[in-house]
This record gives sequence, C-alpha cells and structure tokens, in this order.
Amino acid sequence: MGIVRGRKASAVVLRPGADRFLRTCTDERVKRSAEDMLDLLKERYDLGTKIPRPLFPPPYIEKWGLNNLYKCDLALGWRLTYTLTSDAAGIRVDVLEIMPHPEYDKRFGYRTT
Repeated sequence: MGIVRGRKASAVVLRPGADRFLRTCTDERVKRSAEDMLDLLKERYDLGTKIPRPLFPPPYIEKWGLNNLYKCDLALGWRLTYTLTSDAAGIRVDVLEIMPHPEYDKRFGYRTT
C-alpha cells in the first residue's frame, strides 16, 4: 500500500490584494463566502478548479511566476484565485485575488470590454 498524503494546507496566506479586499468588503454575503472558502482551503488545498497553464493571465505569471493556478467560485458570482507553494511545513495556499465575475472574465481574457 502506498503512502496517503493529507491535503491539509500548512498555511493560507493572503496576498495584498486579497487581504485588502477582505478588510474593506462591505457585502457581508461575499465576505462570508470568501472567509468560508479560506477555511475550506485550510482543510483541503486542492478544493478549487485547476486552471490549465495556457490560460494563466500573463500578469499573473509576470507578478507571481506561477507554476499552478486554481479558482474557487464564491457567492454572487465572485471568484477567488490561488496558487500552491511549498514551505517547510508542507503545501501552502497563496490567495492571489478575490474579484467579481466580470473582472475575472476580463482578467482571463473571456471578455475584452
């Protein structure tokens, strides 16, 4: 029998944009949805939908030098994006952005206006 690895994150880290969003968000439903998702990601870091590398937005690669990218759907059409990195304790979730669906579509090139 092989070794079964846990999928629990060693940490969930908010990048500045995601942190700023959570501190300033006035829509309680969206804020609660994001906070709940952060709790879920602590328990299972691969919970999100993996985005294929050819679809990574160029600014994400330039800014963060990503090797992997995931997204999670939140309440009211909002999206949370994150990447996985390793640290001394295991696999860490780095939350990159929390944004409304139209902004997500634009960032990923699904909508150009």
